[in-house]
Amino acid sequence: MKEPIISIENLTFSYSQETGKVFDDFSLEVAQGEWLGIIGANGSGKSTLAKLIVGLIEADAGEIYVDGLSLNEETVWEIRRNIGMVFQNPDNQFVGAIVEDDVAFGLENLGVEREEMVRRVNDGLTQVRMKDYATSEPVKLSGGQKQRVALAGVIVLRPNIVILDEATAMLDPKGRQEMIQVVRELKQEYGLTVISITHDVEEASLADRLIVLDKGKIAGDGAPGDIYARANLEDYGLDSPFHTKVQQELRAKGLPVPGHYLSREELLAWIRQYLSRA
Repeated sequence: MKEPIISIENLTFSYSQETGKVFDDFSLEVAQGEWLGIIGANGSGKSTLAKLIVGLIEADAGEIYVDGLSLNEETVWEIRRNIGMVFQNPDNQFVGAIVEDDVAFGLENLGVEREEMVRRVNDGLTQVRMKDYATSEPVKLSGGQKQRVALAGVIVLRPNIVILDEATAMLDPKGRQEMIQVVRELKQEYGLTVISITHDVEEASLADRLIVLDKGKIAGDGAPGDIYARANLEDYGLDSPFHTKVQQELRAKGLPVPGHYLSREELLAWIRQYLSRA
């Protein structure tokens, strides 16, 4: 495993004594440059974990290190400059009257010079394929377009870590696919560390590594294929990926589908090969 960019050690957190502990002696490491998917049912602690990492809420006990810095009152703002977050509802992140003003907002707060700011905004909108909408009003954009603008507003700040907190939950399949493809391209270009918090197992299957959260505990940790092959996701309030169900159904009907996990692309390739021989 590469050097961790995020280390969580013996974390304990609760919102109140009445609700009980969300995390109790929880530990996790996230490697530099990896795409970590985090799945779990509602209430498993996914979004709470993201808020703890960026210091929006404070742990009761334990340590969080981000890029070597211990998260505390003195370091929280420096750490937040290193992390970009895209939330479920992009409307909650918009502050500008038009798209390019919104993307520039964070740069203005950092005091970036205008020439550099214009360059970064143009580059950011181009990278998320929203340059043609630079002077559009955010309210008139589709859900997928809004999320890509929100992502551009994060990327122009040059963070090392991007956290997607249910960022595709409100998108249709096309918008979800476009968003994930853009993130994948940006990750490759900038060497980003990506944490994708989701309940969508199809989306999570694209990660390098996947953890299953269940009531604040790690119930599974490994490559998505390994998790889907050995974990009974229904036990954790989750559904299996559609392509995994198709693979299982084909085997149940007697077709010689491999018994090990196949990604969606691998399953499609197997089906094409099988049909070409039939």
